[in-house]
Amino acid sequence: MKKNGYTLIELLVVIGVLGIVAFVVISNTTYAFKDNTSEIYEENQEAIILRQAIEYGKVLERTPEEQEKIISVYDLIDKGYLMSNTGDDKNVDYLDVRTGVSMKDVNIKIMYGEEITAEIINQ
Repeated sequence: MKKNGYTLIELLVVIGVLGIVAFVVISNTTYAFKDNTSEIYEENQEAIILRQAIEYGKVLERTPEEQEKIISVYDLIDKGYLMSNTGDDKNVDYLDVRTGVSMKDVNIKIMYGEEITAEIINQ
């Protein structure tokens, strides 16, 4: 007798293997659809702003007794330490990657000690 087709067990094994492969592929690719704007901000945008604030703090005029200065992101843009990230030459602004809101009024505290440090104090 000639056998045409597959047995039920063979079909179930193939479906099981395909299910396992699909599960592995889907679980490993879900990160591609994850909203990671907060991570981008913390790892990139905030670090750039603080690094540029420290550089600006090195050349900022201050009296010897001043231990800290408050500046804004607008000051960094105005002095050329940050460039607009809007892509629009007419509307010079710096946008938060998380919300798309302007960061011009965000304040940064530059602290002078053994080394210059900076921290964002309001957002």
